[in-house]
This record gives sequence, structure tokens and C-alpha cells, in this order.
Amino acid sequence: MSTRAAVPGSARHRAALRAGLVAALLLGPAAAWAQEPVEAYKRRFATITPAVAEDLGSLYAEDVHFQDPITQVNGLPALEAYLGEFVAYAEGASFQVDHELVGDAEAVLFWTMRLPGRDGDPGRSFAGVSHLRFRDGRIQRQRDYFDLGEAAYEQVPVLGWVLRRVKARLH
Repeated sequence: MSTRAAVPGSARHRAALRAGLVAALLLGPAAAWAQEPVEAYKRRFATITPAVAEDLGSLYAEDVHFQDPITQVNGLPALEAYLGEFVAYAEGASFQVDHELVGDAEAVLFWTMRLPGRDGDPGRSFAGVSHLRFRDGRIQRQRDYFDLGEAAYEQVPVLGWVLRRVKARLH
């Protein structure tokens, strides 16, 4: 094993930075303060109700940046509007955090969202990941990752059939 310092920008340097991030996420001693906004986030999104879109300033920074596969919004008013639309679509849904990695200034949450069924439909669920970055004890950046096909497109009768066939052939 070489003890030479990695050259900034090199593959070795990027690997060292990634390893450092993972170590900070798993072992960071300052992670305890970041646990508070993570717990508040989990409580807020456990069950989707109109309260999800209210009083976001207690959880999110005024200049929050939010991005998911559907949209990207900047600022608290835009996030409140987006979450208001989300509640109208997904009221009664629930999020279960299956695993979390919490560091001193960020967290990664692996979750399952369960959407309730309507008119006898049993509903559906899909997995995703939220990457949260904190500033002053509030979420300043949130990036959500999930398979939009699994979440939405596969539910459209003909399109869903086609997407499921393509996935099956790829596997």
C-alpha cells in the first residue's frame, strides 16, 4: 500500500474523498446534533397529511433547495407549494425509514413509501433515498432519488405493461 498523497482531482483523490465521506457519515462524532432534524423529518413525513406542508420553517432553511425526479424548487415558499400539491395527491400515504446514515452536516435516509389504494385497489409501495444537508440545524438541501417508473408510470395500464416487459427483459 502506497503512502503517497493523492493528487487533487485524480481518481485516487476522489476515492479518498468518498471514503472520508462514508467514514464521516458512519463515525462522525458531531453527528449527534444532526440527529434532531432527521428525527423531525421522519415524524413529519411518517403519514402524509396537510400538516406536512405547514410550518416548514421549523425544519427547512429559508433558502432550501429541493430536488426529486419530478421537480426542482428553491426557497421555502416554493417548497410549501410543492408539498401542498404532493399532499393533495398522496394524502394518507406513509413513509417508513428503513435505514439511515447520519453525519455531522448531512444524512442519507433509505425509505419505503406506501400509497393507499382507492376504490378497492390494495395500493402500492416503492423505495427511495433522501440525501439531506443541514445548516444551522435545518435542512438546507434535499435530493430525493426514486424510480419514477415504479412510482407512477408503471401504474398507467398500457404504459405500465410495456415498462414491466422492458424491465423483465433487462433482468
